[in-house]
Amino acid sequence: MDPLSLVASIAGLISLTIEVTKITTGYVDSVANAAEEAVQLSTELSALRSALGSLHRFLESNSTEPTPFKFSNTSLLVSTSASCRQNLETLQARLDKFHQASQGKKLWYRQLAWPLKKENHVNAVAAIRNFTQVFHFSLSIDGCELLSKTADETISLRETYTGLAKEITEICMLVKTQRQHVEEAHQGQKERDRRELLGWLCHSVDTSINHNLAVEKREPETGDWFLESDQFSHWVRSADFIWLHGIPGCGKTVLCSTIVEATKKICDSSADYILAYFYFDFQRPAEHGVDPMLRSLLRHICAGTEGIPAEIQELYAKHHPKGSQPGVMELEIALFGILDNLGKEIYIILDALDEVPDTKNKRPEILKLLRRLVESGRPNLHILATSRDEVDIHSCLAPLSNGGISIQSSTVDADIQKYVRSCLEDDDRLQKLPRDMKEMVESTLGEKSKGMFRWAFCQMDELRTCRRPSDIKRVLSGLPTTLDETYERLLAEISKCDAQEGMSILVWMAFATRPLTLQEVADIAVLRPGDAPLDPDDKLFDPLEVLRICRGLISVSTQYMVLYGDDFLGDIVIFPHFSVQEYLLSGRSKVFDSWSQHTHGYIANCCLSSLLQLRSTEHKLIKEFFEEHQIRGYAAEHWSRHFHLSKVEDGAQDTSLLDRIYRLFDSKQPFYCNWLRIFAPERNWFSDHLTLDEAPPPLNYACYLGLSDTARRIIEAGANVNQSFEPNLYEYPYDRSNDGTPLEVAAVAGHADIVQLLLRHGADVNSRYMWDAGGNVLHATLHRAPEEKASEIANILLDHGADAQRQDHPYGSALALACRRGMEETLLQRLVDAGAGVNDPCARHSGNPLQEAAVAGHTQTVRWLLDMGAEVNAPGHCAQGTALETSIISGNQQIFELLVQHGADVNATEGSVASPLQTAAEFGRLELTERLLDLGADVNAQVPKEKGETYRPRYSQTYGNALQAAAAKGNRDIVQLLIEAGADVNARSKGCSTYGTALEAALRNGKAEVALLLLEHGATG
Repeated sequence: MDPLSLVASIAGLISLTIEVTKITTGYVDSVANAAEEAVQLSTELSALRSALGSLHRFLESNSTEPTPFKFSNTSLLVSTSASCRQNLETLQARLDKFHQASQGKKLWYRQLAWPLKKENHVNAVAAIRNFTQVFHFSLSIDGCELLSKTADETISLRETYTGLAKEITEICMLVKTQRQHVEEAHQGQKERDRRELLGWLCHSVDTSINHNLAVEKREPETGDWFLESDQFSHWVRSADFIWLHGIPGCGKTVLCSTIVEATKKICDSSADYILAYFYFDFQRPAEHGVDPMLRSLLRHICAGTEGIPAEIQELYAKHHPKGSQPGVMELEIALFGILDNLGKEIYIILDALDEVPDTKNKRPEILKLLRRLVESGRPNLHILATSRDEVDIHSCLAPLSNGGISIQSSTVDADIQKYVRSCLEDDDRLQKLPRDMKEMVESTLGEKSKGMFRWAFCQMDELRTCRRPSDIKRVLSGLPTTLDETYERLLAEISKCDAQEGMSILVWMAFATRPLTLQEVADIAVLRPGDAPLDPDDKLFDPLEVLRICRGLISVSTQYMVLYGDDFLGDIVIFPHFSVQEYLLSGRSKVFDSWSQHTHGYIANCCLSSLLQLRSTEHKLIKEFFEEHQIRGYAAEHWSRHFHLSKVEDGAQDTSLLDRIYRLFDSKQPFYCNWLRIFAPERNWFSDHLTLDEAPPPLNYACYLGLSDTARRIIEAGANVNQSFEPNLYEYPYDRSNDGTPLEVAAVAGHADIVQLLLRHGADVNSRYMWDAGGNVLHATLHRAPEEKASEIANILLDHGADAQRQDHPYGSALALACRRGMEETLLQRLVDAGAGVNDPCARHSGNPLQEAAVAGHTQTVRWLLDMGAEVNAPGHCAQGTALETSIISGNQQIFELLVQHGADVNATEGSVASPLQTAAEFGRLELTERLLDLGADVNAQVPKEKGETYRPRYSQTYGNALQAAAAKGNRDIVQLLIEAGADVNARSKGCSTYGTALEAALRNGKAEVALLLLEHGATG
């Protein structure tokens, strides 16, 4: 059948459908409550008519094509049309009979006389629907082509298509599975990256230990008086600062843990709330200071968000590849940025500010930061801090908090009563007391506690030792009135036979430089200064005996710490409360003061005694010696620290102690090598197979540890002051602090007195700097010496003729090293006078003096260099670019403007894989990006390919243009700014970019918001 004949056939079908439809619609329109079957049939016929009409138009439009469809009489479309006609004619005949019979009849008759019964109706509707579907299917080239085939041909094609569909389905499932695997792997990598970043940010501080210990001490319902107060409710709802202060021992830390737990529940109820808390602890001095506090708070905040805030990502990107850490100012800026941009309510809780010593400027800096946070007036910031009401804390915090909230004794007494009652009911010994005796204990302690939880705890501890009612009455009648009196009694009660052991334990605990393990404290109980060997029979049967010796003054806590080079989770001996250590160190204790003279000297002598007993020359016995007395591990690591503290403590040097140190450094005896086998500052622990030939010479160690008297005696004994130590780094890898000559070691360690000693005895001031295989001791000093000593030692070296002109140090010339550290202009001028140049070239790992000063953010040094004639557009390398680019990296607007004023080129790319604009976009410097565009920076500039291949990238990825850099980092505002400035959203990289386009950079880095912005502005790929 030709297409025109089929068109005519379809037209006939349309007419027939219209006739049948008229009968059904006429019935539906004229009969109220017409049969439901009639309504449905009318609807299906209308759909069929519509499909036929569409097919008629489709066939007409294709009938004039050069190769029109050919339809045989057996094709599916023709046979379907014929079948449809036959069905419609049958239906029409049935309906016509009904129509004629019902003419003139009453309405009720017509309503009951609808001719199609249920079965006939269902069949008719199903047939019409099938025809409609076939005709709809034919409304495409492929569908019509298929329906031009015969039934057999169609079945064959169907089988072929079914097989293909199955294969395609399997391929789709495989792709879907692979995609899931890729997504899972990507998600897993994201989680690993997240953990790595959080670990980098704060890996050594875990204040949850303090929190959990405090929670364990809390009795139910204690502290509820504050949680139910109006002040707490207001603090939760509104940005506010609360300072809780109270007397020693009133339970501030336990109350703080109660507040933390309550705030946790609030924050858990909504993703819009984040809690960050920090516990200062007198027993963890390494965590005192702004740096560990900020790191911990930032980690808490990051852990409370789905992604890592951009401010932290930026710090990580800046420092992690270099192996460096952000400074306090960078951490503070990041915190303020998060407060501004995170869009969440942030609750910060700080406990025990008073446990940070007010020496070394640590507490003042914390208070200043706290003041800046409160005074910033952030509407989403809620801060609460606890402490004693000490003068410096009061003067800072009282004006910020309307005097704060005093923890009144009357309020705390109710909580103390709950605690005492709980002890009397739950303690195995005290619960056996008669009721009247329990009432006596509860009322007496409640009356005399005066708001001191710690005092009540100590009295309950004393009551547990009572064996009879008369003992209870004796204790209650003679209760001490203060904590001082309580502790003095406990000291006096240390029995005469335990006095030596008990006081030695307390001295070590009060003055040790790190927490001590239970086994170490047990060893301390029998360790004495002198040469007498440790008698195994003197060891305690059970290390826990130390708790009985010093009852009430020490306790054991399971804690995590790094010990002997490994992670350690075990029993640590601690003072149970800050007030115990404070009392021992206060000078108010007659008992303890009589024992605590020359404490650091005493500890240093004990340490040396334990090390000078290591006489064995057999390597395998070293670990056995340590296991026998674990205090030797502490002794090997910390004896020199206690020696230096003893000089400060006594104002003079103990000659017997100096003699012991010199004996330890005698390389003819086994002591020296055995000490280093247990611990050497630059090695791993327990180097059992270390030989004397592999160990640094004793003079190097004396110089490294700042032992001037020992160094002098070693020199006078004939040591070579210019002997350079170069170890086998493959067999014994370490940080090389003792490499090279004694002069290098002393200078890098910051010991000016030993530097002068060595120079007086002929040390070569210009010996090669071994550590970096380049430069001299002057370079080593300017590069690595402590900040407070570098300038002094550099001047000493210059006084003795140090060469300032050498250019072979991998981290720059002497002047570049000094400029990077922002040293004083007098030293910089001395270096120039000694031959250093302000335009000294770049080194292997650093830039010229101007670039180094700019990247470090030293404005005054940059100004001095420019005044001295430094070339402002001198190229850099290591992908660092000119000084202008390094100033952008540091984000220092003042230095940026200073360089621009002196002619810095805003489009310079010499020595870099990025233009200044790209660098600003990468590092998220919005203001500097705007400034660069105002100054004429090329918004579409790309670094040529040959430069990308010549210069090593700053990080693992590079960008073709500024838009790519901003997109990859997710800096939306900068992307918007660049587009408005004419950036080509579809520009493809011509050089060394990691990405093809900005859109690709955004998508590959998961920056969906930026990707949408690019698409809105016409990005296509």
